[in-house]
Amino acid sequence: MSTKGIPVIEISMNAFCHATEDLNKVKTAMMNLIPESIRSGVIFSEDILEGYYGNVIVNVKLHFSDKIAVKEIIEYFCKNISDNDKRLLYRTLDYRLDESCVLHIRFDKGAAYNGVLRLNDGSEVIKVTLKFNVKKRLVRDACIEIGLISGE
Repeated sequence: MSTKGIPVIEISMNAFCHATEDLNKVKTAMMNLIPESIRSGVIFSEDILEGYYGNVIVNVKLHFSDKIAVKEIIEYFCKNISDNDKRLLYRTLDYRLDESCVLHIRFDKGAAYNGVLRLNDGSEVIKVTLKFNVKKRLVRDACIEIGLISGE
């Protein structure tokens, strides 16, 4: 894995915290997706939303555009995403990558709370987007080179 020239320029994360959930646990789950070395500088933003039945939903967000933080998060993903999930990302990359070269990944919120980075395309997730600064046709090779996905 070579993460020297990581072609990701920003990372965003968001998760919904429903009225039945503990906001601090949702924030902990999100923090567990980033390396400890940058956790102390993290600033959450929150939007208060209203659910269909009038229930409060908090949209919790994180955004990283600092080159060092982005590099460390990508390295953390590469180290902590399982080989099976890396193969799944490889197989589903075309569905996850939009026209703006943004890769959409969803991590299981409960697993993240327990320190495990596990893909989950259900509803109880932390949504992560990686904005690439290369052409769309080059993203797959870039992801393989840095160790984020695996075709093996």
